[in-house]
Parts: sequence; C-alpha cells; structure tokens
Amino acid sequence: MTGPVPIDHSALQFFLDDYGAGTVHSCHGIPSLSDSRNFLVAAEHGNYVLTMFGATVAGEIALIPDLTDYLARQQLPCPRPLRNSLGERIGILHKTPATLSERVRGSLQTSPEPLHCAAAGAMLARLHVVGRSFSPQLPEDHRPHVWRDAAHRVRDRLGRDDAKLLDSELGFQALYRFSDLPHGIIHGDLVRDHVLFDDGRISSVVGVPHFRADVLLYDLALAVNDWCSCPDGAMDEHLVRAILEAYHAQRPLGALERGAWSVLLRTAALHSWLSGLYDTYVPRPGWGAFGRDSEVSRRILLDRIDNESMVREVWPGGSQSTEHR
Repeated sequence: MTGPVPIDHSALQFFLDDYGAGTVHSCHGIPSLSDSRNFLVAAEHGNYVLTMFGATVAGEIALIPDLTDYLARQQLPCPRPLRNSLGERIGILHKTPATLSERVRGSLQTSPEPLHCAAAGAMLARLHVVGRSFSPQLPEDHRPHVWRDAAHRVRDRLGRDDAKLLDSELGFQALYRFSDLPHGIIHGDLVRDHVLFDDGRISSVVGVPHFRADVLLYDLALAVNDWCSCPDGAMDEHLVRAILEAYHAQRPLGALERGAWSVLLRTAALHSWLSGLYDTYVPRPGWGAFGRDSEVSRRILLDRIDNESMVREVWPGGSQSTEHR
C-alpha cells in the first residue's frame, strides 16, 4: 500500500474480495469537500474508486445508486456503484457505508485551461437540468448548523485575525437565506480532484458525490472557487468566463442569481475554509487529515470579500441576463 491511506489493508482486502477484485496493489486518498472520503484503488482485476461515507444518513446514501444510474442514462459521466456478491451496491467497510465503482480512463487536470473549465461548467449545468426529473426527494443541506458546529470546534485553535474573520463571515452569511433562488439536485463537490479528462473531454467524475438538494448557484460557486482560483486566491478571469459561459449556455442564469453571485462565492469559500480547518484540527479517528488546504481556502475567501466588482464583470450577459427558473 502506498500513500497516506487511513484504511487497514486487511479490511480493504476483505471488502474487495466481496467484489472479486483480486489482490489490492495500492490505495490513495482523494481530497474531498463533502462528508465522504474517496480513494483510488488499484487491484489485481482492475482500478476502482472506493467511497466511504461519513455522517451521512443511511437513507440518503441508499438513494445514490438510483440517482447515479438515472444520471448515467442521461449521458452524464457519473460512476455507477458495483454490486457485491450479495447483489448490493452499498457495502460496509470499517463499520461505515461504502461503495465501489470502476475507474474509467482519464487523468486529472490540476492546472486547468479554459476548455477544461468549460467542460466542467457544461456538465454541472446538465446535471442541474436533468436532476429536476429525478422523482425521489433528496434531503436539503443544512450549512448553518454544520458551520456553527465546526466553528465551535476550531475557533480556539485559530489566531486572533482568523477568529475575527470567521466570526465576521458567519455573521455576514446569516443575513442571507437564498430561498428565492433556483433549487434542485446539486453535486456538492465538483472540484478538479474529482474529474477525469480523456482527450480534452470529461470521461468520469471520480468517486460518488454527496448529492443533495440545495441552491444550484452554490454548486456553481464551489466549482468556480476551485477551478478558477490562482495560488494567491484571486480569480482567473479567463477561466471564470469559460466555466460561467458554458454553464449559462445549458441553464441560463437569471437576474436574481446575478445579484446573489458574489455572496454565494463567499458562501462556498467559507464552507471550504471551515472544512479544511475541521480536517486539520478535528481529524476523525481512522480517516486522517487530507482534506482541502485551509490556507488556500482562506485566501480565496479574502479575495471574494475584497473583489466584488471583478465578480460582476465576468457574469455572462452582464446586466442583461434574464430570470430563468
């Protein structure tokens, strides 16, 4: 086994034996923003993606195979959990619900170009559009509750400036509810580390995403902050335009969304920063701390606070964008 893998080798081998995967050769963790952990697994009979779910409710996890099957039928490159020897698509590893999916060909684009961002934007919009026809109701996200708990656990570990920034941004976000914005099924974690490209096209999303119901624009903000940010946290204008225009072509963005865009970019950055801080200071036993770099997310948050004007300039269609639900 290679890399920082917080999974017992014998337990993983026992789990994979139930899928006929053969001997495990390697297992590497993939960073995640969601309440799950994804791993790339190389085994005797193939390459796989293992997803272990954290505090997610069992009933919510049970919907994921049905949803991924539905999205795959809609020509979205979503992984479909494999069935084990009992015919089940959700197994148990370390007393935690887990799924195993085949990994398709492709490679990560850690330094994306506009064409990669455009592909990501188009795919996310397509997900938001076709997700409307999925009949089972997914749970709504409860960010404020999660944030309060995470902030309580990490605040004493922060320096004075960071603690002040955290409290200030939590207060700012408490002013907004976004109930008038389009809601639906979101991916919740469409970051660079979770998308494979083959010959310039998206071949697969790595791992099973933590689908839920939420503001669609929040999903786009999470993606933009990850795909389109420079090392200093600033937005790369060309990358932002590429992802927004490709998204807008599939699901036109409305005037209300334009008004909320700068706030939701801060919402997404705050979520990423808190997730990184939580993984650093409150690591869960057996998981290890390999989530998002909290310092990178902090720089992104500071930039989104300071540069609202640039955010408006790259909005597709400018002030002429029309409302669309």
